[in-house]
Amino acid sequence: MRYRNVARGEPQRRKVISRWGSYHGGTVASAALGGGRDVHDAFALPMDDFLFVSQPNWPVGAEPGESESQFVDRLIAELERTIETAGPDTIAGFVAEPISFSCGFFPPPAGYFDRVREVLDRHGILFLDDEGDLRLWPHRLPLRRRADGPEARHHDVGQGHDQRLLPGLGHHHRRRALRLAGARAASSAAPSPMPRPLRGIRSEQRWRWRCCVLSSRTSCWSRCEPRIPTLHRHLQVLADHPLVSNVRTFGLAGGVTLTAAKIKGSEGMPATGGVAMMGAVGKILGRVMLDHGLIVRVTGDNAVIAPPLIIQDTEIEELFRRFHAALDDTAAELART
Repeated sequence: MRYRNVARGEPQRRKVISRWGSYHGGTVASAALGGGRDVHDAFALPMDDFLFVSQPNWPVGAEPGESESQFVDRLIAELERTIETAGPDTIAGFVAEPISFSCGFFPPPAGYFDRVREVLDRHGILFLDDEGDLRLWPHRLPLRRRADGPEARHHDVGQGHDQRLLPGLGHHHRRRALRLAGARAASSAAPSPMPRPLRGIRSEQRWRWRCCVLSSRTSCWSRCEPRIPTLHRHLQVLADHPLVSNVRTFGLAGGVTLTAAKIKGSEGMPATGGVAMMGAVGKILGRVMLDHGLIVRVTGDNAVIAPPLIIQDTEIEELFRRFHAALDDTAAELART
């Protein structure tokens, strides 16, 4: 992205806007891009070129009495202020996950991404879509627009399984950056930023591409898609549990918001930047699930269930049997304290 901007004559466009609580990787740059303050501080990461806005976690990130449309208005106003404060001509891109697993798996409110795109397009800022998780396909959120031509403003950056979205490195990366910049990939152009010793990385890219081809040939999605109704049915049943205040589903994944309010009549911890702070329910449930031989991601007071693509209906049944038992034991422990 920066290489592209230098080729376009805009080297000052270096900064990237991300969202608090997001996850984008574990390198120095991608960890800085992630929205975890504890990681930033623990590794003394260079943060000058990274800016952050709130997660669109509806409804837990909303202020009291705030409607869905008002919630979106507030987040868009925050994005506008962030861009204006930094200087629009210094912002290179805005990176976002379609749904953030690390923040509790809350599908964004209606109109959020359309409004974000309007702001970014107005300021000439790239939209970086991270990532194309196959659990969400083909139910993928309507983020994508045509991205062809030198003025394309949308790019996909994939992780894990869906490496089809990840641009190649080395010579191809240079040619692509120059093409996006509207420049000719002539021999007199700047040298590739990827040195020859990094050929191993390109080999890894080819290996990941091969995995995608194989998964496509074996109809990976068609095999897991029939599991979606079973997963959604079990998640929706949890809505009546005394520890559950909200359930959401999307593709082969879902999230459950935990609360002690029904048991103790108390409110949960407040949200910061649209990300629920870790509370008593999440801590206890994470420990109790291990006693039941179950590992489910707990982030804040949210449990995110995102099973492997090869899971079967019988395994889903067993997963939720253990999860429900862990919820019951957590409720009993909270009632005693």
